[in-house]
Amino acid sequence: MKTIFIAKSRALRKGLLLAGALFASCLLAPREAAAEIKLGEAGGWEAYSHGNIGVFLTHAFGDGYPVQPAMPDIDPLTGMPIERTIVKGGGVGSSNNSKIPNLDAEGNSIPGDQGKLRQWRLRTGFSPNIFGFGVRRQVTPDLRLRAHFSIWGSIETLAGQKVRRIDADFKEGYGAVDAPWGTLTIGRHQGLFSRGIVEMNFLYLHQYGVGSHGGDLYNSGPTAGMIGFGVLAAFFQPGFTYSSPKFGGIQVNVGVYDPVQITGSLEQSRTPRPEFEITWDTKSDSTFAKVFVNGTYQKLYKAAELEEEAMGVGYGGRLELGPIHFGAGGHYGKGLGLGYALEGGDTSVGQIDPGPGYEPFELRTFEGYSAFFQYAPGKFDINLGAGQSRVHLLESDIRGKQAKANSVVKTQTAVAAAFVYHLSERVHWDIDVLHAMYHWYKGEKQNVTFVNSGITLGW
Repeated sequence: MKTIFIAKSRALRKGLLLAGALFASCLLAPREAAAEIKLGEAGGWEAYSHGNIGVFLTHAFGDGYPVQPAMPDIDPLTGMPIERTIVKGGGVGSSNNSKIPNLDAEGNSIPGDQGKLRQWRLRTGFSPNIFGFGVRRQVTPDLRLRAHFSIWGSIETLAGQKVRRIDADFKEGYGAVDAPWGTLTIGRHQGLFSRGIVEMNFLYLHQYGVGSHGGDLYNSGPTAGMIGFGVLAAFFQPGFTYSSPKFGGIQVNVGVYDPVQITGSLEQSRTPRPEFEITWDTKSDSTFAKVFVNGTYQKLYKAAELEEEAMGVGYGGRLELGPIHFGAGGHYGKGLGLGYALEGGDTSVGQIDPGPGYEPFELRTFEGYSAFFQYAPGKFDINLGAGQSRVHLLESDIRGKQAKANSVVKTQTAVAAAFVYHLSERVHWDIDVLHAMYHWYKGEKQNVTFVNSGITLGW
């Protein structure tokens, strides 16, 4: 009973962490989606609001999450059975009745068969419900002060249980100074690592759509877009960020953020986390181009004598030629995870007891690539995307104590398409589809398709 409770608690925590990560991926450009609303002026300060509300009918269907084989593998050296374990992380799980077992001729569930997934839900999209409010003051022609906060939420509850409470997420709260020497931002705001690629996912594919529903069908929103398929979410934390003025189109951004710990393994971090992003862009009447490179670093500890270094780099670029828009990028690093940087979990952190000669709590290496295309002549958009995230095994995964038993997710690949019709400047109708393909190192597979359609109102 205790084991079941722990498993369920971990699944719930994973769902909530993923939901938080996906919240963090969405608010890249809500002010670009529709013009903000100016609320008035008082004492030299101008107040404004921005946000959006959306609802989507979604359908997910495909293979169930892989299960242990009905017959264990046999070790060719010892002849002993090997009970295979699917390492948690990757794929689409389901903790409710959306999993449908395959049946034999007598109507019984087939042992070792992963079954099917099928679920209809009404959900929030890749952009959650957002209410943003801010004030700003032009102190001098060269000096401006700003303060901003935003509250995010979803329309659906966890596991579809309507009596559950939906908590408002105080996602942003910061102040900023804009001056000739650059911009200084202080407070809770979006980090620098991986924000360029999420911006592409937002602008060129899922700004008004849904994409993947995330790591478990019972989760509440927002949904994931292409997060987990070559795209890492850029998340929000307290920090200080400095952005330089642009020189020849080049801008340097550096930040220091609240440190991240990985619960249950590398539970200590003793110094703040530095991040950076360098961008170059150019714009004319009919063209726009932008390239970027960004990175993050965090030292993590389990005890005084055990430490690991999580680090990553992201890169990419986009080009707009009139109504035709292209974008592509990638990331590579240690301890990054599949959803957002430093997400922790069994896929990010290696075996607790890997055997003699191997360190526990080692961080696995991840990489990802994604590309986007958009045709946006004005009244409608046609959007396409594809991406893959890959997990690299540790030496202990190959030769360690549990190497023959543990199966780690190898790749997560997706192709996606969306059609958006702009009913007005502020109202947008979307229909989109994403097909996800998951592969594990010991041969397990899962294919899941997400079909979504809905309306977004933005301001």
